[in-house]
Amino acid sequence: MDKPVKLPTGARHGTSVAYNKHKCRCPKCRRFNREYNAAYRANNPEAFRRQKRNVLAHRRAMTRLRERMPDLYTEFYEEELQRQ
Repeated sequence: MDKPVKLPTGARHGTSVAYNKHKCRCPKCRRFNREYNAAYRANNPEAFRRQKRNVLAHRRAMTRLRERMPDLYTEFYEEELQRQ
Protein backbone atom coordinates (compact mmCIF):
# COMPACT_ATOMS: atom_id res chain seq x y z
CA MET A 1 0.00 0.00 0.00
CA ASP A 2 1.05 3.51 -0.67
CA LYS A 3 1.74 5.79 2.22
CA PRO A 4 -0.41 8.89 2.63
CA VAL A 5 0.95 12.05 1.04
CA LYS A 6 1.46 15.02 3.35
CA LEU A 7 -1.40 17.33 2.43
CA PRO A 8 -1.51 21.09 2.91
CA THR A 9 -3.69 22.61 5.61
CA GLY A 10 -7.36 22.31 4.78
CA ALA A 11 -7.07 19.26 2.52
CA ARG A 12 -8.20 15.92 3.95
CA HIS A 13 -7.63 12.32 2.98
CA GLY A 14 -10.58 10.56 1.38
CA THR A 15 -11.58 13.56 -0.74
CA SER A 16 -11.44 14.45 -4.41
CA VAL A 17 -8.80 17.11 -3.76
CA ALA A 18 -6.44 14.67 -2.06
CA TYR A 19 -6.80 12.01 -4.76
CA ASN A 20 -6.80 14.18 -7.89
CA LYS A 21 -4.85 17.33 -7.09
CA HIS A 22 -2.32 16.00 -4.60
CA LYS A 23 -2.09 12.47 -6.10
CA CYS A 24 -2.52 10.71 -2.76
CA ARG A 25 -3.06 6.97 -3.12
CA CYS A 26 -3.51 5.96 0.51
CA PRO A 27 -6.25 3.39 1.24
CA LYS A 28 -8.72 6.07 2.32
CA CYS A 29 -8.24 8.11 -0.87
CA ARG A 30 -8.36 5.01 -3.09
CA ARG A 31 -11.60 3.90 -1.49
CA PHE A 32 -13.09 7.36 -2.04
CA ASN A 33 -12.14 7.29 -5.73
CA ARG A 34 -13.42 3.74 -6.22
CA GLU A 35 -16.78 4.57 -4.62
CA TYR A 36 -17.08 7.87 -6.49
CA ASN A 37 -16.42 6.20 -9.85
CA ALA A 38 -18.86 3.37 -9.11
CA ALA A 39 -21.59 5.87 -8.22
CA TYR A 40 -20.85 7.95 -11.32
CA ARG A 41 -21.03 4.88 -13.59
CA ALA A 42 -24.30 3.81 -11.96
CA ASN A 43 -25.86 7.25 -12.44
CA ASN A 44 -24.41 7.93 -15.93
CA PRO A 45 -24.36 4.66 -17.85
CA GLU A 46 -24.32 6.40 -21.23
CA ALA A 47 -21.19 8.39 -20.36
CA PHE A 48 -19.37 5.19 -19.44
CA ARG A 49 -20.46 3.47 -22.68
CA ARG A 50 -19.42 6.52 -24.72
CA GLN A 51 -15.97 6.56 -23.09
CA LYS A 52 -15.52 2.84 -23.73
CA ARG A 53 -16.63 3.29 -27.35
CA ASN A 54 -14.10 6.12 -27.83
CA VAL A 55 -11.25 4.04 -26.40
CA LEU A 56 -12.09 1.13 -28.68
CA ALA A 57 -12.31 3.42 -31.72
CA HIS A 58 -8.90 4.88 -30.89
CA ARG A 59 -7.37 1.40 -30.61
CA ARG A 60 -8.82 0.38 -33.98
CA ALA A 61 -7.50 3.57 -35.59
CA MET A 62 -4.02 3.02 -34.17
CA THR A 63 -4.03 -0.60 -35.40
CA ARG A 64 -4.98 0.53 -38.90
CA LEU A 65 -2.31 3.23 -38.82
CA ARG A 66 0.33 0.72 -37.70
CA GLU A 67 -0.63 -1.69 -40.49
CA ARG A 68 -0.99 0.84 -43.31
CA MET A 69 1.67 3.42 -42.47
CA PRO A 70 4.29 1.97 -40.10
CA ASP A 71 6.64 4.97 -40.44
CA LEU A 72 3.94 7.44 -39.47
CA TYR A 73 2.80 5.19 -36.62
CA THR A 74 6.35 5.01 -35.23
CA GLU A 75 6.66 8.80 -35.40
CA PHE A 76 3.28 9.30 -33.71
CA TYR A 77 3.97 6.68 -31.04
CA GLU A 78 7.37 8.23 -30.17
CA GLU A 79 5.71 11.64 -29.72
CA GLU A 80 3.10 10.08 -27.42
CA LEU A 81 5.79 8.46 -25.28
CA GLN A 82 7.71 11.72 -24.97
CA ARG A 83 4.57 13.55 -23.78
CA GLN A 84 4.00 11.08 -20.93
